[in-house]
Amino acid sequence: MAVEMDSAPPGFATARLASAATLPGTGDPASRRSTGALWYTVSGTATAAQPDGQIEWYLHGERLQAGRAYRVEVSVDGRNTYSLGNGRANGLGRLTLHGILTSFADRYCVSAPTPRSPITGQHTISFALKADGSGTGAASEAAMLTDPTDTYPCNGNADGDFGYWLVSDAPVDIGQSQ
Repeated sequence: MAVEMDSAPPGFATARLASAATLPGTGDPASRRSTGALWYTVSGTATAAQPDGQIEWYLHGERLQAGRAYRVEVSVDGRNTYSLGNGRANGLGRLTLHGILTSFADRYCVSAPTPRSPITGQHTISFALKADGSGTGAASEAAMLTDPTDTYPCNGNADGDFGYWLVSDAPVDIGQSQ
């Protein structure tokens, strides 16, 4: 879900996102590099309501291509990558996406979902923002067959471009070691 904000909400940790691309155009390439931050809070403690804990996150990017659709991904323990959602950069090339994870699981536009895993325990996670080259509509039936209650909407640029724009500057350790 896209929201408008410029700084971390109270109580959220901050992780820097490094530029993985340069916007097209003229002028100094360094002035056109996209920038971003990940703001997050982790509750890795299991409760009756949330047996797997949760992670609430905001991913903020600037100097993105205005009007372009982007998707956010999380990589867990260097093994599994999950697609969490998407949004479009505003006319100024800014985008803030928000979500709450109650387990590591795909939430957006995949045809072969990565198996879910719990948030509880010790994990190393990295976030990324990439161009969303998918079309619009629902992901293929292969995704639907894994869990009929899950739907994976697609709302991309329909150009097949999935290039990365922002990536975690350093992985974040969450869980028991914190």
